[in-house]
Amino acid sequence: MRAINWLIKILFFLLIFTIPLLMDVNIASTFSLPKVTLLRIISLLILGLWIIKLSFWNFGFVRTGLFYPIIAYVITLILSLIFSRSPVLSFFGSYERQEGVITLINYIFLFFAAANLLEKEDIKLIIKGAILAGFLSSLYGIFQHYNYDPFGFSWGAFSKDRVVSTFGNPVFFGAYTVMVLPLAFSMFILEKTLLLTILYGASFFTILGGFLFANTRACYVGLFLEIIVGAIALFILRKNIPKKRLLIVLGISLIFVVIVSIKLGEVGIARFSEVFKIFEKKYVGSTGARLMMWKTGIEMIKDNPIFGIGPETIGITYPHYLYQVYDRRFPFEYEDRMHNDIFDTSVTRGIPGLLAYLWIIFSFYVFSIRLFFKVVYQEKIIVLGLSLGVLGYLAQNQFSFGLPCISLLFWIMLGSIFLLTKQKQRPKPIKKYNLLFFLIPIFLLFIPIYLSYEADRAIRNNDYQRAIRLNPFCRDYRETYGSYLVDMGKNYGGEWPDRIISEMTKANKVFKNDGILLSILGMGYEMKGNIDKALSVYEKALWINPYLGNTFNNLGAIYGNKGMFKEAGEAFLRGLKGFPHDSMLFSNAKRLGFIMLDRGMEKEAEEIFDRLTELYLNKEGLIELHRDLFVRYSNEKNKTMSDKHLMIYQKLVLR
Repeated sequence: MRAINWLIKILFFLLIFTIPLLMDVNIASTFSLPKVTLLRIISLLILGLWIIKLSFWNFGFVRTGLFYPIIAYVITLILSLIFSRSPVLSFFGSYERQEGVITLINYIFLFFAAANLLEKEDIKLIIKGAILAGFLSSLYGIFQHYNYDPFGFSWGAFSKDRVVSTFGNPVFFGAYTVMVLPLAFSMFILEKTLLLTILYGASFFTILGGFLFANTRACYVGLFLEIIVGAIALFILRKNIPKKRLLIVLGISLIFVVIVSIKLGEVGIARFSEVFKIFEKKYVGSTGARLMMWKTGIEMIKDNPIFGIGPETIGITYPHYLYQVYDRRFPFEYEDRMHNDIFDTSVTRGIPGLLAYLWIIFSFYVFSIRLFFKVVYQEKIIVLGLSLGVLGYLAQNQFSFGLPCISLLFWIMLGSIFLLTKQKQRPKPIKKYNLLFFLIPIFLLFIPIYLSYEADRAIRNNDYQRAIRLNPFCRDYRETYGSYLVDMGKNYGGEWPDRIISEMTKANKVFKNDGILLSILGMGYEMKGNIDKALSVYEKALWINPYLGNTFNNLGAIYGNKGMFKEAGEAFLRGLKGFPHDSMLFSNAKRLGFIMLDRGMEKEAEEIFDRLTELYLNKEGLIELHRDLFVRYSNEKNKTMSDKHLMIYQKLVLR
């Protein structure tokens, strides 16, 4: 049993240490898929070792104080999956996020595995793994800031002023650092040997540097709350805290912040200036976009209060609700998260899911506070580090969202704190060989994990059919392949429309209520000449996702060719409501209006021109429209209409 326990500890350390650092440029999903793949592999290995232990020794199950809240959470998760808008998507997760039900259950398994398979002394092993990962990823991030990548990679626009490190996005990197900073601080305060004290101190300041260069506002909120709560706790422990070390941390940290703030200069200030523009009614940048998300989220919750729309389905559902509340002061953005933990949970799992989640958090902090006042000084510092790390995660998540690279640590930290009260078990040897049969399905689960990884390698090489064959449950592969087929159909015709219809029919059977996949299917029918079917599919696609500008253009063109001018105009105008700067939609609607004038449909044409003036936000385009109308009506001696458009033209010029 000693060897098994040793292996379990190694696996937990590898889980915490390697997942934040892992990336693979040889597949399409450089950051997300490698991390979640390793998460699943190590989790299966831990599960297998747990089964072996249970087969030969009698262990009691450690429920922890979060047992009932987590059970409630799992129940709401399963119900939201059953009633999901797209059950397959909810179960497996979206391509970039990888946070379907299968991953969420994985987190919960690791929570209970940590509480049951690790011992009190293993908490420091978990903390050290997180600190080491934070140190190395922050060091890498600092290199990126200075335009030096040891591996020769280039990560695009974020590289210098907002580094991504091994996370692919500064938001997730910043979130990880804000979780690990309290852990590094705790070990720096606790360590007695000089060498390790220096190492923990160096780790803390390196992670702080990574945090500052990530330059993420949400994480500053998390750090601010950590400082406030941490200061209160340290005041309570003031008699025991080594004051020299504390002053060193505060002094050097202050110097770091000042230097980096000066270095970032206007870039850093601009990130925060967006917030203050909200009070001036200037809805700009990501701050304005978040307000639009939350406003949309309220409408989604109203319609789905009990079960939610299902995990990972915001991306396919959000456009329908955004269209109802869209404020044209905001730039349109596709979103697959609400960028707020409360909204995300409520929208995807309903109000019961939110209550279960809040129950988990509340129970954790009730336990942590009680434990803080109960245990000895050294353990108080560990409780403080873990609870502050969780607080930082929760705070920044009110403006962001979790992914495997950070959510994993969150759930492990939740489970680890209960180890401080765990009593050593003395199991009796038993023989339950029947449990060993469970190792067979565990072994078989490695096969789909491998296949999904190979599928992503195939998609990177544009081998779409092989990718879908290896992993038929990845929605994005279907969309990418569908777009490729559409391009081939436009260029070559022939059998390509049939292939579009065949592949997209299969895709829409797997992934329900997906406007984009339906739109591609509609293109196949249109190319095939099945116009009535194309109209039906397009209308359904646009009801689900009214932000498909090209689909509105296709729909309007079909109606126009059928002589259904009113329906054609409505299609173009519906598109402009969502895309008020789209020149193609505007041009098509304008052209349609002039065709209607040529056919003597002045009243109907004027309705289109009036709506265009209301919806289209390109001043130059509107000036040209009303100038052309003024000239036309003047030539026709239609004084009433020429005066109308001259007045509008003058107002636009003077605006």
